[in-house]
Amino acid sequence: MTDAVAPSRRRVVEWQDPHIGAAEARTLGGLEYLNAMIAGRIPPPPIAVLMNLELVSASRGTAVFTCSPDESVYNPIGAVHGGFMRTALDSDVGRTVATASSTLLVFDV
Repeated sequence: MTDAVAPSRRRVVEWQDPHIGAAEARTLGGLEYLNAMIAGRIPPPPIAVLMNLELVSASRGTAVFTCSPDESVYNPIGAVHGGFMRTALDSDVGRTVATASSTLLVFDV
């Protein structure tokens, strides 16, 4: 163990207004919504930007993400934190369910 202080690291995250996607969700079916997001017509949700999750394909019953975790999500032993993996899984399962839905459930904030 060393007493040396490690240099600080910084990560800047930029995202688009999440209400844009929420408004579109009220008018599109689940699969149509996800494909619009993949095509860039609807911005990804801020959590996806924060976690480097990218929806790359969607078809009925399937949603495929890529994920590039960086060291900002490491746990104390230097591995990707389990909470990160659970959140990624939650996103994938939620999007997969959405592919089979003719309407999306949208909560007003």
